[in-house]
Amino acid sequence: MFKKIRLNRILFMLLLFAIATGWGSRNATTMEYRSAKTAARSERDLNRAEEFALKALDMKEHANDASVAFFLATEVYKPQKMWKEMNEMLDLALKINPDQKLKGFSALKSRKKEVVKDAIEMYKEELWVNIFNSGFSKYDRGKFELALEDFILASTILNKIENYLAIADIYLIINNPDKAIENLNIASKMDPNNYDVSISLANHYYSQSNFEEAMNFYNKALNGTTDAEKKNNVLRMMLELSFDLKNYEKAIEIKEEIEMAFQDDADFMYNVGALYQNLARNLYYEAIDKFNEHRNSSGSNDELVEIYHIFTDSLDAAEEAIESFEITESISSEYITNQVSDLEELVGYIEINIELIEDKAYEEGFDYLLFD
Repeated sequence: MFKKIRLNRILFMLLLFAIATGWGSRNATTMEYRSAKTAARSERDLNRAEEFALKALDMKEHANDASVAFFLATEVYKPQKMWKEMNEMLDLALKINPDQKLKGFSALKSRKKEVVKDAIEMYKEELWVNIFNSGFSKYDRGKFELALEDFILASTILNKIENYLAIADIYLIINNPDKAIENLNIASKMDPNNYDVSISLANHYYSQSNFEEAMNFYNKALNGTTDAEKKNNVLRMMLELSFDLKNYEKAIEIKEEIEMAFQDDADFMYNVGALYQNLARNLYYEAIDKFNEHRNSSGSNDELVEIYHIFTDSLDAAEEAIESFEITESISSEYITNQVSDLEELVGYIEINIELIEDKAYEEGFDYLLFD
């Protein structure tokens, strides 16, 4: 009698241990779970498989068994491309028992990923790639709202910088700058020195006409990479920004640094031509205004010399612009319409005014100042 009581107590303690540790329910089997596997693997009836697996998931026998949730994720939802549901089940399996060794999944054994957390990591990566590529495909076809849904879903699967950069880019496209900067800030916190993050922040501030912040982040991206191609691409963006800011001196400095890298790029050469064209016009109008003022107020010879040099700077810029546009046309004719002829007309006006000042300088004996 005593031995029987002792044996019963031992069995009771073993039962408690099994309940407490989940030992008795790991890879547990029930009629519902067996029916789910049969429906999926033999009958190819995924609706029936889902029905039985969800019932099994709620049973106490599977309370600490991650295999049911894992089965739903990989054999029911994955084949149907129900990515959101698949991700939810992967998360649930990881929550139920991350260290459980899964049995009955042949693909895991061959890849040595039989422990739940290892298997989940593998499937999460695959799932993220599928979702992100799907979003990119929709983005590429201009379906931005649908792409946004995919990228947001991707961010719930794996916490990667690429998610937030893609989300921010779409928010900029659909004119929601507040949501764009919100996601860019998340990416920046993940890796403050990331090149792509710095570029995206610069482009964001550029689009919002915050040129100072844009230039700061372009400089940060420039300083954050040693890759020559990336540096040249940043400098190219800084060239366009300097052009928009009418900081022509900086723009020309950048142009001279990178022109060899982009000498066969029609778009780059066209932008360089446009830069010099605008510089030539701005200098010409500045010189004309000062020249008219000088003649109306009988200004000094020194002032006239200064005006002369503005005209000659304008002429130099116009000639650089013509050369850049001619190179552009030699690469691709579709860029050029009447830019060269307009500049040749401007050159004629500049030369008329230069000649007027030179004639006056020779007459009054201060021509040497013009070429000093």
